[in-house]
Amino acid sequence: MTQDLGAKADLILSSLEAVNSKLESINAVVVSLEKKLSKVQARVEMLEQDQAKLKDAIRDMHDGLQALNTIVETSKTAGDRVKNYCNNKYKDLQDQLLYAEVYQRRENLRFYSIEEKTGAKEDTNSVLQEFFVQVLEIHPEEVQKIEFQRVHREKQTKTETRER
Repeated sequence: MTQDLGAKADLILSSLEAVNSKLESINAVVVSLEKKLSKVQARVEMLEQDQAKLKDAIRDMHDGLQALNTIVETSKTAGDRVKNYCNNKYKDLQDQLLYAEVYQRRENLRFYSIEEKTGAKEDTNSVLQEFFVQVLEIHPEEVQKIEFQRVHREKQTKTETRER
């Protein structure tokens, strides 16, 4: 009986050693898995932080893009106003140029040596018609048919010596 008991105790002891050995190997595997899990958790936390930074960066870029769109729209509006202003100025300058060309091309005649009456205000149109009749010897009826658009005397400058 003691032998049976000793054999049974040895058997239980060897079974316990086998279980202990298996528990140690399971414990080593668990420790290894805990290390790997810890690394995975650290990596997940790092990725979550990167994701938050990227979200912030995307939000900042979106806000910047909206600001740029506002600036572009404002610039377009200002550009349209400048374009309209320039077009209006261009039309005004074209009109001024046309007027200057017409003014320059109109028929101008200058007559010199026509005496000026002193003291009284004279009708330059009548003076010119009298000059045509008396000096140029054109019939009065013909002189009346001539259309004078502008008749005036020019101021005499200091360097001019001839009479008008």
